Amino acid sequence: MKLFFYPLFWVMFLALLTGCKENEHIASIEEENKKDIVRGSQPSYPNLYIDSLTVASIQKEMKESGKAATAFNNFVTAKANAGLNKEPIAIPHITGDNETTVKDYCKTTLLLSIQWVFEEDSTQKRKYLQKTVDFLLQFSQNYSLSDHTPRETALLPMFEAYSIVRDALTNNERKSIDKWLLDQAQYYKNGLKLSGKLAINNWNTIRLNILTYISLITENEILYEHAISELKSFIPKNIYADGTSHDFEDRDAFAYHAYNLLFYAKIFKSIKLSGNISLYDEPDFSRVKKAVDFWESYLLEPNENQHIEFLDTKYPPDKERSDYNEPYNPATSIYVLEELMASESRCINYITTIDPSITKYNLSFDYWVNQKMSK
Repeated sequence: MKLFFYPLFWVMFLALLTGCKENEHIASIEEENKKDIVRGSQPSYPNLYIDSLTVASIQKEMKESGKAATAFNNFVTAKANAGLNKEPIAIPHITGDNETTVKDYCKTTLLLSIQWVFEEDSTQKRKYLQKTVDFLLQFSQNYSLSDHTPRETALLPMFEAYSIVRDALTNNERKSIDKWLLDQAQYYKNGLKLSGKLAINNWNTIRLNILTYISLITENEILYEHAISELKSFIPKNIYADGTSHDFEDRDAFAYHAYNLLFYAKIFKSIKLSGNISLYDEPDFSRVKKAVDFWESYLLEPNENQHIEFLDTKYPPDKERSDYNEPYNPATSIYVLEELMASESRCINYITTIDPSITKYNLSFDYWVNQKMSK
């Protein structure tokens, strides 16, 4: 009896186990097939813009504070609703003539994706996601990056938007946009050859910002390692040991010292979000912090530390600028500080010193988000 029972038991057990594995495999295939035609409903974490703790904190604020709810409506909802009435457009390249249009298009895409994250009504939520995807697909099916990297900064909000919604897209949608991004990255990695000043100024900082963004969005480790390796070797050429920068030296203006730091700020924030790693504090990247140290006294005490902008610029068109031969005004750099504060908490003090009236409810949603990230 026992001799018969044990072999029979194991045969039945193995049959059940095989059946369970087959059912799991079938269920897995069905779930994957479902993703080909059905979108998800949850944001991607990590993404390039915001983490789940910050989302939850802001949601709590909005429920408890009328000021917070009003601010979010002004910063995001009203503009996202206006975006619902806009149509996707096909743009092959950015130019001086269409730059404003591209900036508006990409910023609208980001606002739609943010509203989708925070929207509680399921019907409206689907509308925001649908419009975000429509904007992304139309743009990615027609657009190619140019060699003018400063103009291409207009696309950064669109990259951030895609990073937020990517996991909710169908497999085919995600594959299509990922391929477009990696094609653009291939051009910026191997095709675009910056030389002379452009190889050591903000043009290259921007190129590395875009490469880092694409590597993180597509989860391409090889591209990420390449971007970080380039960044390590680039920083000593772009920022000097005393914290001054090539952009500052070449243009003789804090306007460009700040502008250049904006793209380091975006790189460091995106990496911090991706793995809670602060490259800003790492020795290989320490010159960026030195650049902030050098800038600090001109931000906090501009009257005692006055700098006349563009006076000795090596770029003649600067002499036609409205701020040429004018004292540096720190308020013009708040847009950089509100991004940099995600990695450097001192920037909160810089901003409130420059303009004590500023709060997270009256400056921008970026400031609101990054202030929370800085803690």
